[in-house]
Amino acid sequence: MKLRVAIANYGPSQLEHLTEVVREFSSYRKHQVDLTVYSTVPVEANHKIFDLSIERGLPFACRKDMAESVDAYDLFLYVENDMLITEDNIDAFLEHQALLPEHQISGFYRYELNNGVKLLLDLNPFWGKVVVKEYDRDFTVINQHQGCWLLTRSQLQHCIASGNFLVEPHMGPYGILEQGASDPYTNCGLEKVLPKNLALLERLQIRHLPLKYTVRDEWKTHGLTFEKLPYS
Repeated sequence: MKLRVAIANYGPSQLEHLTEVVREFSSYRKHQVDLTVYSTVPVEANHKIFDLSIERGLPFACRKDMAESVDAYDLFLYVENDMLITEDNIDAFLEHQALLPEHQISGFYRYELNNGVKLLLDLNPFWGKVVVKEYDRDFTVINQHQGCWLLTRSQLQHCIASGNFLVEPHMGPYGILEQGASDPYTNCGLEKVLPKNLALLERLQIRHLPLKYTVRDEWKTHGLTFEKLPYS
């Protein structure tokens, strides 16, 4: 697969994570990666510079470029600069997506590594129910945000045609930063699902590199591991 990757990097505070993320994409062997960092500071990787006036709109900056190159790539990935996505994550997405109807899209879910334990970020019963819908082989979760979006060419074309992809930075169910990573799932008519197949579900975990959220009380008291997910 030919994969176009856009990474949002705001300022110098997480450059060590950005370096690790770029290194991971460079390690891909099966898929060809064309990567651009959309950044407010110069970085070593291929990048486009934006001044600070972009404020929290940086997650939306790649969309015009994505749309203009829709015929040149097979997959389109937007990701925050601290989310580590492996080649096997991409393969798991493709395997799951091949089983889904056109209106559904395979999702990821994030974790942080806390004292050697993978604690899940996006699926936390502290906020209430985790699962919204169940299907024979899949389920949907209440939290659509995952710090990234990955679309096939036809899915990107669908999002563009919806009229809700090439838009100005905006809030929605989430704040501007989070909405930039969530529009395809919340505003463009695609239903994000996760598989009940446990082997495949485990491969759709992606790592949030900083230890930032799972040190908080809601994860200390309610945090889930993969083994405690509703379908494990």
